[in-house]
Amino acid sequence: MAKSRYTFIKKVAPAAKESLIFSVASLGLLVLDIVLSCAMKGSGGAVLGAIGLFAMLVAMYGFYLGIRAVSDRGTNYLITALGTIFAGIMSIIWIGIFFLGLQ
Repeated sequence: MAKSRYTFIKKVAPAAKESLIFSVASLGLLVLDIVLSCAMKGSGGAVLGAIGLFAMLVAMYGFYLGIRAVSDRGTNYLITALGTIFAGIMSIIWIGIFFLGLQ
């Protein structure tokens, strides 16, 4: 009969928290970019592009931190997984928007 494994680890890796913060910041910049683009009626130009590029780099750095936090032993992996997955999704969204802009 298989034994149930319980974990009582409460410690969260600092890089995992930062990864989640960076991915939420990237989402906030995406919403800001959309609102400003609608307010400027599509003529935002370099300002909106700079915000988007910065948000893409923030999401990629959050993904890097999340991947690095996975290797920490003795920490809770829930926040690590959430931050890494969310930052990865934001990176994919930003890369997609970037390639749409190149067309």
